[in-house]
Amino acid sequence: MTRKPSSAATRRTATRSTSARSAPSLVPCETILARLVALGPDGDPWISCAGERDEPRRARTTVALAPTSVGRDVLVCFAGQDRIPVVLGVLIAPGDLLGEAAASSPDLLIDRQRIVLSAQQEVVLRCGKATITLTTDGKVAIKGADIVSTAGRVNRIRGGAVKIN
Repeated sequence: MTRKPSSAATRRTATRSTSARSAPSLVPCETILARLVALGPDGDPWISCAGERDEPRRARTTVALAPTSVGRDVLVCFAGQDRIPVVLGVLIAPGDLLGEAAASSPDLLIDRQRIVLSAQQEVVLRCGKATITLTTDGKVAIKGADIVSTAGRVNRIRGGAVKIN
């Protein structure tokens, strides 16, 4: 007498074989160094890999790339069966961090004590109807519905109504 498997056992076996069939096969990701040769009009990176006849290839990226990164080495992973190049990051040369810190202040520095914003032309802070603009020549323009200000030098105040002290 042959015994039939229970329906629960049949379901478990069917589930295992279905999930094994539907799971995508993993392809190892090869990681290499490449050169970022250009940024396209939409900001898409173009890279040149050593040994590929120096023909630039369009890539994807996991990090924001600035025009100043063009010409630098980048870490690239070729993902999936189609080997799509993905830029993982821009390499930093040993002296880069010290040189950048000495050459200019960062665009944005946040630590537990203060926030420093810097820019080449101007910094604009805007919230609703209030705006503060800082320019390279030292001008501070403050606009808003109500303004309270203090100055160490000249304080020019313009408004529909001005209350002093």
